[in-house]
Amino acid sequence: HKKEAQVNAIELSVHTEGKAYVAVTGYKLNDYKPYIYKTENYGKRWTRIDKGLPEDAFVRVVREDKQHEGMLFAGTESGMFVSFDDGDNWQEMALNLPPVAITDMQVKGDDLVVATQGRGFWILDDINPLREVSGSLHNEALFQFSPVDGVRLLSGGNMSGQPEAKNPARGATFRYYLKDELEESDSLRIDIFDSKNQLVRTLSSTADAFEKCAKGNEDARSPLKFKHPSTKEGYNQFVWDLRRSPLHCIDNVKLFGGWKGARVMPGDYKATITVGEHSQTRAFKVLPDPREEANAAQLQVVEQSIQASEALLNELFEHLQKARNVRATLKGVTESNVVLASEVSASIDRIVSAIDDWEALVIQPKHQTFEDDINWPNMLDRQVRFLMDNFDRTGAPAQAGAVQRLEDLEARWQKYKLQLEVLFKENVKPVNKALAEKGVYDLDSL
Repeated sequence: HKKEAQVNAIELSVHTEGKAYVAVTGYKLNDYKPYIYKTENYGKRWTRIDKGLPEDAFVRVVREDKQHEGMLFAGTESGMFVSFDDGDNWQEMALNLPPVAITDMQVKGDDLVVATQGRGFWILDDINPLREVSGSLHNEALFQFSPVDGVRLLSGGNMSGQPEAKNPARGATFRYYLKDELEESDSLRIDIFDSKNQLVRTLSSTADAFEKCAKGNEDARSPLKFKHPSTKEGYNQFVWDLRRSPLHCIDNVKLFGGWKGARVMPGDYKATITVGEHSQTRAFKVLPDPREEANAAQLQVVEQSIQASEALLNELFEHLQKARNVRATLKGVTESNVVLASEVSASIDRIVSAIDDWEALVIQPKHQTFEDDINWPNMLDRQVRFLMDNFDRTGAPAQAGAVQRLEDLEARWQKYKLQLEVLFKENVKPVNKALAEKGVYDLDSL
């Protein structure tokens, strides 16, 4: 049998008991057809399995995934193909791989390593989504694959200056399939919950009021960019940076350090992806930095310090917004044609001035850009923000000096809050009563 003797190459892959695959090339005989055969009885009977492969692209190698029986990868003269049904059907898996001859493939852990003709190596990181593919996937409106765990890395890690591959994403990666691309009026939402089922972050495919507020406060030289989960048809992925919900943003505040929340602690989490009436939940983990040596009690101190900092800032901005609303209303009264008693008019002037002074205690109104803190000191908001970032970056154990500093700033905030409450009780309330009697304004509604 001359033709059999001149077959160019045979690539044999032995897998589960009794099963094996063989790829045969005959291009030296001008036969460029793909040949893949499968046996399930130790070679007694072979079945040809190459439906869906190009007729002019011979196969050099076939491999079965070591964890998912029946998922096959084929390397041909013109690219890579995959089968999810043990070779009954094949489909192209090009991704960002150019049309090139595949000479060998190996599944190593969760990665697929590919050797190409004359172009080196190509690695498909993490083939777990392929392992979860089922025959009904194309009929599902939404399917969430298992997320990739995130690692809560501490600060540090400079580039060496040598040629380096891109590092994996630091956050948790959510991967999902959409049967159809969403309309502009529709949205996709990712809700993230901790082990106590408490919501820690919501990510949406559409912009929200927070983004508008943060953009309005941005430094012109450092414009903010926001990323949203994709709503395109097919496979999508989105990396969550492990940060909890952002701070309560209000207009006209230059908060150097930004409005983003601190990162969550290591632990068990789950992500719920929702599109219209369809929703799916998958569990994942946030892993600690492997360089960090900390026990649960030390991590708890860091978490409590972050939460305390966050609560202080949110309360500060809520009080500031209320004070600004009252000030704007009183200024509107004085600029209107309403006739006021002299003592009421004088009280309004004193209240407006007192609110101006109080605002300058909690924020720095003169700040417009980063270098402005050289000329005008950072006030309470920026000092607390710095501490929150310090707890976030340095991890456990929390620095004793930072914990003490937070206690000092909390005491200062209680003093400032009391000062504002006294102003409202002793000055704003009588003015409000006088204005209400005239039927002009009711400051209590602010």
